[in-house]
Amino acid sequence: MLHDKIEIIRHGVIAQSEHIFGNFNWPSIARLPDGALAVVCSGERFEHIDPFGKVVICYSRDEGKTWTRPATVIDTLLDDRDAGITAWKDKIIVTSFNNTKKFQEYCLEVYNHDDMHKNLFRSYLKYIPEGYEERTLGSMYVISDDGYTFGDIRYAPVMAPHGMTALNDGRLFYAGTLYYSPEEGPKPICYTISEDGLSWSQPVPLPLAKPEQGRGWLDQKKSYFCEPHALCLPSGRILIGLREEVPGKPFNTWVMHSDDGGKTFSEPVLVAAGGAPPHLFRHSSGAVILSYGYRTPPRGQRVRISDDDGETFGSELILRGDAPDWDLGYPATAELTDGSLISVYYQRTDPARRNNSICYTVWKLK
Repeated sequence: MLHDKIEIIRHGVIAQSEHIFGNFNWPSIARLPDGALAVVCSGERFEHIDPFGKVVICYSRDEGKTWTRPATVIDTLLDDRDAGITAWKDKIIVTSFNNTKKFQEYCLEVYNHDDMHKNLFRSYLKYIPEGYEERTLGSMYVISDDGYTFGDIRYAPVMAPHGMTALNDGRLFYAGTLYYSPEEGPKPICYTISEDGLSWSQPVPLPLAKPEQGRGWLDQKKSYFCEPHALCLPSGRILIGLREEVPGKPFNTWVMHSDDGGKTFSEPVLVAAGGAPPHLFRHSSGAVILSYGYRTPPRGQRVRISDDDGETFGSELILRGDAPDWDLGYPATAELTDGSLISVYYQRTDPARRNNSICYTVWKLK
């Protein structure tokens, strides 16, 4: 069955605040062992880049109709950013990563903040103890046995916004960029595998000859891939979506796959021009949902659907096209018990509102 149409059922808000530290960004969603839905994000922030971010979690026990207030999961003294969540065996894993004080200083100058703004950031940064970065920087994750209580922070060699992927054989697969601080520039996209969720194999670079690897924030002269997300299908095929960063142009999403557990991969194919980063999800019908943000008008959240295990994707379908500015996206999708879908993402809900909110759209395939 070719799914080339969708029906929007409703839009809603998961986390929203008027507080000065009430910005919520970069969510992911998963179903817990007890059947509840959980959404994680970077929350209680001042803005898109600042030193205040922490990872928070919200729960719904009525299939997304109502949500709890955010509760903290990961909170270092640094900027804890994009949050991923993965159901693995009977456990839940939440991921994040952070960056350096040096990068925060760089952003203060690049974005031409006023003196009050700069003083707020710098005063906070001065309270971070000597040596704290060396102990805390990295691609972080925490493990839970129930989705409500979480263990100590652990570190993985790669980082990606939507986190890890459970393989059919019980192992964990993590496709991501080798951890780096933004001033260093991006490193290769690799995958690493864990048998127990505690130790990780040597990262294996994905065969990505193009676009060329650039130097990121400090020298955006070349295009590069970043922010991958992987999905394991019942056949064992591993799909990987990739964000292409193109200086001065909208993001793109490419997709590649492996049918032999990562030994070889297909050539990446451009699937969504103008939209990224990707999130991949398999519906119970077998349809593969590719979700991504779209930052040029009409701005919002979009999906494409594959009915052949990611070999091809259909036309672009709009979940929402009313975002008032570019600061939006990172949609992730899950299935509700009635077969409909819920996609979570961030954007401002009103042009007059200062902060971003975590929002959702419930929709279904037609």
